[in-house]
Amino acid sequence: MQAHMSAARWAAILTLQKMRNRRTPNSFEFEVVDHAIDLLLNPERIDGPYLVSNAVRDARSVLIRRGRRLRKRGMLPLYSDPDGNSGLEVSPVIEADRTVAAARPESIEIEMGWRQEFRRLHAAVLRRNSRAGQVLTGWWTGEDMAEAADRLRISTHYVKKLRGEIRKEASTLGMAA
Repeated sequence: MQAHMSAARWAAILTLQKMRNRRTPNSFEFEVVDHAIDLLLNPERIDGPYLVSNAVRDARSVLIRRGRRLRKRGMLPLYSDPDGNSGLEVSPVIEADRTVAAARPESIEIEMGWRQEFRRLHAAVLRRNSRAGQVLTGWWTGEDMAEAADRLRISTHYVKKLRGEIRKEASTLGMAA
């Protein structure tokens, strides 16, 4: 690793930090500029007159490819808003929200229908992978990814992958996941 950084690279990083500070946190553009900073910190990256624009272009393409790869693997977020922010996990704070409470079933018949759909999804998931069935059961009860990973003694990355498989199976069965 290099002991120092060139003046051009340092100026480019400062420029990108200023750009990032003008972006909305967690927006796609914020993530692009943030990843561009990471790219510039790589000592193997070659300095040049277009250091900032090349880093931003490369970061954008990396994040787009990563998003496509995640969607292909079925790792779609549980929630998306029009601004492009996504990936909210169901948590106690979200469950306590008035909008979420209003979306709960109004009658026992609707809730029984949800349970029947869950059993159908659980059976389909269980046929493919027993761990995915265990993850789905925990997910149904409000368990987050870290808790599921601890309970099943697997990594959170694997839990995330299994949840992607569950979403894919739900969409195959015609359910809204």
